[in-house]
Amino acid sequence: MLNVDLGIFWEWEYDRDFVLWLDSECQKAGLSSYLVYPHNFEETREKVHRGDLAFRHVLDRASDVHEGFAALVPFLQQKRALFVNPPERLTDAIDKAIMHPRLIEAGIDVPYTIMLNPFNDDPVTRLHPDEMERVKTPFIIKPAQGGGGVGVVLGAKVYCDVVKARAENCGDRYLVQEEIVPELHNGRRAWFRVFYVCGNVIPCWWDDRTKLFGPMSQQEREDSSLAPLGEIMHKIASLCGLNFFSSEIAKCSDNRFVAIDYVNDICDMRLGSLHRDGVPNEVVREIIYSLTGWVKNEDRRRLHPAS
Repeated sequence: MLNVDLGIFWEWEYDRDFVLWLDSECQKAGLSSYLVYPHNFEETREKVHRGDLAFRHVLDRASDVHEGFAALVPFLQQKRALFVNPPERLTDAIDKAIMHPRLIEAGIDVPYTIMLNPFNDDPVTRLHPDEMERVKTPFIIKPAQGGGGVGVVLGAKVYCDVVKARAENCGDRYLVQEEIVPELHNGRRAWFRVFYVCGNVIPCWWDDRTKLFGPMSQQEREDSSLAPLGEIMHKIASLCGLNFFSSEIAKCSDNRFVAIDYVNDICDMRLGSLHRDGVPNEVVREIIYSLTGWVKNEDRRRLHPAS
């Protein structure tokens, strides 16, 4: 049997550069890796079921959209494969309607929000005037599930905008949220995309209007006025139970740090050197080192559980 340290599941064509880089760094770190994608999926599944191939750890970036991968995940769990993001934690983690009250209870600031049931369960859109007064105009409308901005309505102004959004995705709960305006921090819009990777917090500047990243210098990371970014990410990680995700956080003029996008579990890892709105290469490198370090540490724990 071939026992592989890290199985890397992927299906999105734009994941290729990230996946190949991760694969290369695994080899440099003395780890074996195995890429699984739609082209070799059937062959891989047969090997796994025959017992010719086993994965100690898995980075899964495919099962959310590929039925074959989704069916393979529970089988691998039975074989004690350890997933970077535990599948049993994902359902709650990516549901904004579930995470929203958890963040509030943990003391994390979030936008004022009106929670609406799925259109299929409750077709009448009920927006209380007092609640709408607190949300103000313009406001944001977003589905509880999903990511990447899909289904999100920015700059909504009227009741009909909410009705239309709910009807277009009638099986999901919706959040109607106040629009957060960040302060300027040293001349930059204080909006951040922050990665949490196996215990490491990697903050980036991220402009919510242009969707462009900016790497954060070491000096900026050590800026005490930005320290809450790390504290918030560790809290979110403890609430969602995932090892690799990103969040959007904005700093407001009253010094509040507000979590905007709570848990994005499959981060867009297109390289900044190849895509204008991609992740800076130095950030991708840090993410990859964190992932390979996690695999090594988990292997040590398995070999020496008492240490």
